[in-house]
Amino acid sequence: MFWWDLLWIHTTFVFLSLMVGIAEHKVEYENKEYEVTANLLRHTTAGVGLFLIFSSLNRFLSDIKNIVLLELIKDFILPITLSMIFIPYIYFLVLYSSYEKLFMRLNFKKTIDDKYRTFLYLKILLFCRFNINRVNNFIDYSEIMKSYVKSKDDINRLFKNYKINARTQKALNLQR
Repeated sequence: MFWWDLLWIHTTFVFLSLMVGIAEHKVEYENKEYEVTANLLRHTTAGVGLFLIFSSLNRFLSDIKNIVLLELIKDFILPITLSMIFIPYIYFLVLYSSYEKLFMRLNFKKTIDDKYRTFLYLKILLFCRFNINRVNNFIDYSEIMKSYVKSKDDINRLFKNYKINARTQKALNLQR
């Protein structure tokens, strides 16, 4: 019985949401006379949502004696905990991918002397650390694709270029 109710309510809610989307599209882009319909559908959707919340709360409170609170807390906290653990994993995956993309592009650049390539990579790692924006903007801000790297002075010049261009870009963004 529970699944049938859930399927019926879900289907109704999806249908109402689709109708709201269509009506709002008509009001915004085509015809203003659908505004009354859009408002009615929005209020109906809000009413169905409030009904679902109150009926769920009513079922919960009527069956509170049979609910094991510790299990409920575990079931509630587990997805939150797993999500919080997953966020750093995704961040480091994106960071690794950004470094890999940067190093692959630099690997194809033949104007970097092979003696200094490893030193350049290490210096980039130490400079950018865990900042994805720095890694993604390194090629543009350092202007490495426009220059030759044949000494440590050239590498230091790249990082000076990065700092100057990053400050300039930041100032331009603040002016907007």
